[in-house]
Amino acid sequence: MSNSVVGTDGHNAKSQKASFWTCFFAGVAGRTAATLIIVLALYVFIDIDFVSNASCGSKGTFHYCFFDNKWDSGEYLSAITTFYGTIITILIGFLAILATLAFLVVRISAGHHAQEAMEGEVERYFASNATVISIEGKLSTLADALVEQRTRELAVRLETIITVLEEDGYDIPGTIATQ
Repeated sequence: MSNSVVGTDGHNAKSQKASFWTCFFAGVAGRTAATLIIVLALYVFIDIDFVSNASCGSKGTFHYCFFDNKWDSGEYLSAITTFYGTIITILIGFLAILATLAFLVVRISAGHHAQEAMEGEVERYFASNATVISIEGKLSTLADALVEQRTRELAVRLETIITVLEEDGYDIPGTIATQ
């Protein structure tokens, strides 16, 4: 069995190693970019000015904050809801981007692996002795049938030519079997 079938020859090993490093560095770059985008999005989209209006303190194990008279429980709840709603929206967007990238990476990787496996299987299939014997047998049967058919056609043509020549007065000895 050759090394190319198993996938351990130099070219396949180098290709797999290069593919691994490409995926590794693309993953690191993607994670870094995603982290930077998340931090930037949090900085741009989330308004945390309401915290500066709070008067916070601690008493024992409890931490508490009171807002000025403008803040009632409805405004406080609205601010917290908006804050977490914005975070959830941003995270859902990043999840969609990540899912799309994961789908594309898996699809491309699976395509490459399938192609490599197919090439190896085709080589192995045609390298086996049983396959060669089977193909040679089928080709031999087909060739014998074509030769026999062509021989019959030529015999019929020759018989026609001999008949025409004999009608013209030429004496041609022998017969041709056209079975």
